[in-house]
Amino acid sequence: MKHTPEFTKALSSLTCTNVFFTALLYNLKIEARDDLPGEGCGATDGVHLYYHPDRFAKTLNRAQQVWLIVHELLHVILFHTTRRGIRNPERWNVACDHAVNLLCKDYGFNVPKDRLQDAQYKGMTAEKIYDLLPEDCGRSDSDVMDYDPSQNEGKSKGDVEREIAIGTEQAAQAAKAAGMDTAGMKRVIGEAQVQREPWYQHLRRFLTSMHSRQYNWSRIDTRRAVLHGVVAPQQKAESMGKVVFWVDCSGSVTEKQLSAMGAHISDILKDVTPSEVVIGYFDSKVCHVDTFTGPDYHVTLEPHGGGGTRFEPMFDYMQGYHADAQVAVVFTDMYANVDFEPAIDVPTLWVSQTEGIEPPCVTLIYGDLNEG
Repeated sequence: MKHTPEFTKALSSLTCTNVFFTALLYNLKIEARDDLPGEGCGATDGVHLYYHPDRFAKTLNRAQQVWLIVHELLHVILFHTTRRGIRNPERWNVACDHAVNLLCKDYGFNVPKDRLQDAQYKGMTAEKIYDLLPEDCGRSDSDVMDYDPSQNEGKSKGDVEREIAIGTEQAAQAAKAAGMDTAGMKRVIGEAQVQREPWYQHLRRFLTSMHSRQYNWSRIDTRRAVLHGVVAPQQKAESMGKVVFWVDCSGSVTEKQLSAMGAHISDILKDVTPSEVVIGYFDSKVCHVDTFTGPDYHVTLEPHGGGGTRFEPMFDYMQGYHADAQVAVVFTDMYANVDFEPAIDVPTLWVSQTEGIEPPCVTLIYGDLNEG
């Protein structure tokens, strides 16, 4: 596609000064569009880099035009187009703009003074900034569009993230070969690009591993007996035992997150077919308990409670009513007393929204509950 003279000159300027970002451009489809959202000059969906011809030429000087191109490239390589999940789109765009503009300043690009670039968020990922933003967090150019597989041969988000990571590494190698010092840039981008396994995939694997096949002597393997003269039990997949889920409702989980969590849990339970599913809600006490049985396991999570958080009451409750549970899963932000000893010996998986706080003697995974 033929680009406008202003955009071509900006590309030439970037090409002459920065091999890294120039190399990244080859992985995107560049298109001029006069129907971009908001009043921004550019946008990206992770596959395309869009620019508004008129705004690009008339509202930005040459140095700012180069900044805009790099700004959109950073949205792509930091996975901003694939990681919004169920977060608010406008707030997500604000967080992403703070993140990339602060990096642009570090890399020496001319960020317009009226763009989001609060220094208190320096060094943070968009996910972290999103959680820290005040209610009145300002407005962005809404230039981060959600990745759409239909625009990229049906490739999944995971596939496109891997491709972006590979392209980023190749661009860094090209820049290094040209004499650029890319160590600091690779470190920052690498930390933001960490591909965490979604909590629900980890949970599926955890529960599936406990849903083992068992020998059942009440069912004789007649085929082996006839063919080999061996009397042996039939190996049969038995139903999993009781599973207890606990949800910390001290104010750390939103209704939208609860809805997404319930959908993922229901999907997983259909695979492992537990004999009984108990859903408990707690803050400083056990607030509410629901019980579900198969075969559909349609779990709906609802908010209950809202006070401070203590972990002992839920374990005391399990000791009294569900000591026969095969496994327990706790969703929490971990802001409570972690120096305690569980009163019941049940394998427990903790899904925490907070990194760096760990309870004793349990299996813990980081869970971004905003992932859809």
